Amino acid sequence: MQDHGAFDDDGVIVEEDEEEKAERERKERKERMEKIKAEAAKKAEEKAAEIAKEEAEKRANGTASGEASPLAIDVEIEEENDRQILAAITPRAKTAGDPDSDNEEEDEEMRAGDVDELGAEARKELERATGLSPRKSKQADLEQNIVYDIFDKSDTVAKAREVKAIDRGTNALATENFDDKEGYLTFQMGELFFDRYEVKRVLGKGVFSTVLGAEDTKYPKEQTKDKKPVNVAIKIIRNNDMMAKCGAKELEFLKLLAKDGGAEKHHIVQLSDDFVHHGHMCLVFEPMAMNLREVIKKFGHNRGINIEGVQVFSKQMFQALKHLRKCKIVHADIKPDNILINERHNAIKVCDFGSGSYINECDITPYLVSRWYRAPEITLCLRYDYSIDLWSIACCMYELYTGKVMFPGNSNNDMLRRFMETQGRFPNKLIKRSTKKMIELGRPVDFTDDFKFMRIMIDKITKKETVKILTIDEKPVKDLLKQLMPTQLQPDQARKVKQLCDVLHGALSLNPDNRFSIEQCLHHQFIKEPFGFVPKRREQAPVNATLAT
Repeated sequence: MQDHGAFDDDGVIVEEDEEEKAERERKERKERMEKIKAEAAKKAEEKAAEIAKEEAEKRANGTASGEASPLAIDVEIEEENDRQILAAITPRAKTAGDPDSDNEEEDEEMRAGDVDELGAEARKELERATGLSPRKSKQADLEQNIVYDIFDKSDTVAKAREVKAIDRGTNALATENFDDKEGYLTFQMGELFFDRYEVKRVLGKGVFSTVLGAEDTKYPKEQTKDKKPVNVAIKIIRNNDMMAKCGAKELEFLKLLAKDGGAEKHHIVQLSDDFVHHGHMCLVFEPMAMNLREVIKKFGHNRGINIEGVQVFSKQMFQALKHLRKCKIVHADIKPDNILINERHNAIKVCDFGSGSYINECDITPYLVSRWYRAPEITLCLRYDYSIDLWSIACCMYELYTGKVMFPGNSNNDMLRRFMETQGRFPNKLIKRSTKKMIELGRPVDFTDDFKFMRIMIDKITKKETVKILTIDEKPVKDLLKQLMPTQLQPDQARKVKQLCDVLHGALSLNPDNRFSIEQCLHHQFIKEPFGFVPKRREQAPVNATLAT
């Protein structure tokens, strides 16, 4: 195909010089961006009109209807009641334990959040591998290395979305370098990936990847059932050997989990395509609305969502975990950020398998899983299995209902203390095995020879570490039920909260051998018993009838 050129009066193509060509391409890009903006404005108007029309139909018919996008997965929920529950997620009822005002100061360590030590370790590993020295400014380090939630609506992410992509220009030498100095792919809005996906927006940026929102041009909106463009999320792995290995492993897991429709049936995020773009592995996923951390903030007002919503989401998380076990995969990084909710708010999907491993490849490391969702056997440097994912899910369940992190420790030592406050002391046999392994690995131990806990404390003034020897009681000092239900609730609410407390105790056993199995969780009353269920009382035989016999 001939290159573009200018036409003379006789209609003959005249070859362009480099400057004319560059000017023409700039004009074309500008026209393309104006077209995109016009389409976005038109789409917004159409959506507003559609919403108004649906509201009118709801008022007229008393029913709600809607169609999913072509790539949206319509997950069947067993109970019809679940759809009604998830149609309008509401905050948990305010209790005496909650702050009176949203502006009242709270204990910051208990607010919903996350600590990603794996991300920090990855940054250090990247610096060692590339020879890049750490930044001098701590503030600059925070700004450059912050891990963004994919669907976050915060000001920080909004600013990231406004950052303009690098203009490669027309210099052939410059266009061959598609990476920035940290290995992230540079891109342009409106750029076409894989001759198919047109970049529309930035969804997020993390240590391992960048996530872009795009439209699938293979399915023009004129050809779709709802006359809307097909949106996708493209995860672009950083151009680095370590990151590429994690991306390849994640792709392998996603394909295995999706075999025979497994991902669609068991609440695993759906991979629709994968390709390599300028040396970067790209994974294409179905569009999702937000993650569970955003659900807590948006629908739970930072105090958690209603118990009915927790019940339904918990069931779906357990189903995902059951499928992971069937495929012999340990996720190893389950947290609210890695559990997404669909656009219809009736199903969750587990995502981000870059830290996962097969069950026979689990290596002992004290920094696996984000700290606040890390199981005690990891902290103690003991062998682990599928049950570390169950522990993480239990922590997510608590956070969903209360809006607070269950174990907001600032170190592994602090995490052990918090575990024992809620679950009691560790069995001596676990402490013995942990001490032996820690000495073998050259790591400091957390318990004395007579099984007392050595709490590491840092002086706020001198910043020096001190060790305080604590004798831990067999019974926990904190009542989990009181944390879940600080005040009296309605009988039906109280019944479900007590059931939640019971399943949390079973899933958070300090000894992994005594922890609930996935089957026990799925068949627990908290999951199986519908909300509002009233158990039948046993009828006693009449006194006269008993005497007559």
